[in-house]
Amino acid sequence: MTSFISASSDIAFKALFVRNRNLLRPFFSDILDISFTEGDEVSIMSMGIPPDSVDGKLSRLDVLAKVGGRVFNIEIQTRKKGFTPKRTYYYLKSIFAYDFKSGDEYDLIEQTFAVNILDFKYLDCEEYHSSFTFHERTRKAELSDDLIIYYFELPKVPNENVAGDRKQKWMQLIKARNEETLEMIKANTDSAAIQEGVDAVLALNADPEFRERASMREKALFDYGNDMACMKREGREEERRKFAENLRKNGFTEEQIRKLIETE
Repeated sequence: MTSFISASSDIAFKALFVRNRNLLRPFFSDILDISFTEGDEVSIMSMGIPPDSVDGKLSRLDVLAKVGGRVFNIEIQTRKKGFTPKRTYYYLKSIFAYDFKSGDEYDLIEQTFAVNILDFKYLDCEEYHSSFTFHERTRKAELSDDLIIYYFELPKVPNENVAGDRKQKWMQLIKARNEETLEMIKANTDSAAIQEGVDAVLALNADPEFRERASMREKALFDYGNDMACMKREGREEERRKFAENLRKNGFTEEQIRKLIETE
């Protein structure tokens, strides 16, 4: 059984905000430095698998939301291997202009924010948060802010308390690995939303059904990784078999073949 379930796990992260969608507005406001009004409606858009389902165990568990006429896609990445900005671009093609229909005016395309929270170091910088838009390469002039890509690298988030820094507090909440850390975050912030977020993560950990789903997802991810590794090994062995066969046809001895294969 899974022990403490951090909000940095994809299934917990999605459940945190889908079950508590009222947290999305302060969350986006704090980490992206965006202003909203109390009247800005929050809606979860239909994409990905439901937060309470593990039928598609290896499906992408992101949060796609619309707040005050802006579109936000946020995803947790826990594995550095295979991660590339091209993954972000690929998913953005189905998110940017999500509601745009043929015949609509281009001005109707909504500002879109792609937020990637990484549980590993990725960019060559000391800062834990970075943002990218379209810029002219020489003058650095911004072409448009219709699409902004953000990266938050959890291992770079400082552990020391910085009074009033809610961006940091949210990231500390997400990467917290135990109840004690969460309680400390709650005690050191005046943000009601962050305090509610702490309580929400603790509630997920106290929910037996959710813990079972999280355990199933963890096992599915492990099995998938193991299966892929086995398939790669089996493919490699097949390559070696064919290589050895060709060497034999060309008159190599078994000892020569063995040495050649070992040095591959």
